[in-house]
Amino acid sequence: MKNDEIEVEVDVDEDDADTLVRKADQVRGRLMHTLEAIDQRRQDLTHPGALLRAHRREALIIAGALTTVVGGVTAVAVWRAKTRERRLRRERVFAARRFWRHPDRVAAERPRSFLGELGRRIVMGTLGMIAMQLVKRLVNRGLEQHGEARAELELPKVPRQTRKSLRPPDVHAFEVKTA
Repeated sequence: MKNDEIEVEVDVDEDDADTLVRKADQVRGRLMHTLEAIDQRRQDLTHPGALLRAHRREALIIAGALTTVVGGVTAVAVWRAKTRERRLRRERVFAARRFWRHPDRVAAERPRSFLGELGRRIVMGTLGMIAMQLVKRLVNRGLEQHGEARAELELPKVPRQTRKSLRPPDVHAFEVKTA
């Protein structure tokens, strides 16, 4: 007996055997029809053309939105390229005026607002933590590939300095006295 065949011995009459064979053929036919329907549904769900036909309106809305965005970005880029010379002249004149009126502030950085500085520090700290985690994972993967133990990266311990007094330090304590 093969692995995919099942043999069943049934003690039945000749009429009952014909009836069983017919019923088995009917069940087999229904099963094949069900399997074909399931296969057709799978193809409809995974075939891109069928998906686009089923969701034509949504696909057209998305395509229109993408076309509008790309067209808008292109229009802004063309407009900025055409007005670049005029903008540069205006910025140079403004820079010359600023230099003439306030030479000390020509190359000075504009102070950031409190929220801007806070946001910058949060973003930089987050990016630093992400970079540290990525490096840690890469090191651990490299060590695991070579069969070595996992590396535990820890921050170095920095001793805390405590002050015994709340008074500021004496600035004249380390002066060299000449006689």
